[in-house]
Amino acid sequence: MRPFTRSNQSTYSGHLPFRWLPRQQLTMKLTMMIETPRRTPGSDKFIRRQRNARKSVGAEVVLLVFGAMLAPRVGFAQSNLHIDGNTTETAAVGTTSFATVVAGFNSGTVGGVPGGTFIVPTGANVVLSGIHIGQAAGSTGLINVNGGSISTTNAESQYYTGFNGSGTFTVSNGGTVTSLSQSYVGYNSGSSGVLTVDGHGSQYTNTGFFVVGNGGPAQLNVTNGGAVSSPGATLQIGGGSTATALVSGTNSSLTAGTYLGVGVSSGSAGTLTITDGGMATSGRGTYLAFDGASGSVPASTGTITVSNGGLLTSPLLVIGTSGPADLHIESNGAVSISGRTIVGADAGTSSLEVSGPGASLTVQNSELIIGGQGNGTMSVSNQGSVNVTGSGSDVDRRSVRCGIELFLRHPSPGRRGHCHGH
Repeated sequence: MRPFTRSNQSTYSGHLPFRWLPRQQLTMKLTMMIETPRRTPGSDKFIRRQRNARKSVGAEVVLLVFGAMLAPRVGFAQSNLHIDGNTTETAAVGTTSFATVVAGFNSGTVGGVPGGTFIVPTGANVVLSGIHIGQAAGSTGLINVNGGSISTTNAESQYYTGFNGSGTFTVSNGGTVTSLSQSYVGYNSGSSGVLTVDGHGSQYTNTGFFVVGNGGPAQLNVTNGGAVSSPGATLQIGGGSTATALVSGTNSSLTAGTYLGVGVSSGSAGTLTITDGGMATSGRGTYLAFDGASGSVPASTGTITVSNGGLLTSPLLVIGTSGPADLHIESNGAVSISGRTIVGADAGTSSLEVSGPGASLTVQNSELIIGGQGNGTMSVSNQGSVNVTGSGSDVDRRSVRCGIELFLRHPSPGRRGHCHGH
């Protein structure tokens, strides 16, 4: 990832992280070309996919994405697990290895049963290189990690929940899933995906890019103490399509190691709800509505709602980078930002609403800007609070901006600045 800085605007010089990201190298040592993933319109601004797989003469085949398509039959092949025909496979207790697991290769739902189902129970450890749930258009697939684990030793592993079809991925009862590369929920146009991580100890950890809603509609649920993290890269809700995410329940957590994006590329729409003790955090910054309009494709949109013990933390918050966005902080919801907070950075009209007892926004050691190059509004009501804090001599240089007006440019050290709502 190569974030860059926009320094030509007086009100904004934060990193813009999603446009320039490294390509995923899909190396296939074949004597023939293998089909590569289809391009999703608008999404290549922040994920540059490898469009042409490299090829060379050699006997070894590195099966990264389409390896499961070579499986000759349903069930356990020599190196692939291919489940179809409305059947279910259950992993054995102990460790089992596969190249790629495909749940729902061609068939759709019959009588409510997915085309292919894979269950990983307690005591089962599955080691693999890739996952496809809902491989073909019209197919359906389900993977349920119910107390067991899925992991990989492949640094280029690809996990797809809804590739061209419909996919459901559930992690529960203390189950764990680990990927060393990329995960997608709703990958191609026409696909759909739902990823649910539920219960204390249940975890989904993805080292590379994590995109919920890449080409098709997608949903992420992190509930009842479950945890989803992407420690080494961006986590995107509505990366290239429409997506929703729910973080709900005490100790439920959503963590982006670098940037959290809600509504990223043009035409996308992301919605994130943090409630009932859930928490979301990013290591470098949180962006809503990152891309503006591109030709006939409308600008991205992003919405975050924090309520009832929910908490959002980030070192930078941009509500409406180039498209319209909204942040709603409701009763007993809290947002804590350790750096700059901007409402309406580049374009569009965006809003910040803090309303209800216990609803709070805290901006520490920096400034709150309402209206940069875009239009920004803020409303504080019903016992909600907005606080800008500082300490030492640095506080004298901090400011809270509301449109063109400047409030408390020189507050006393240790005092809080309040930006009064419009």
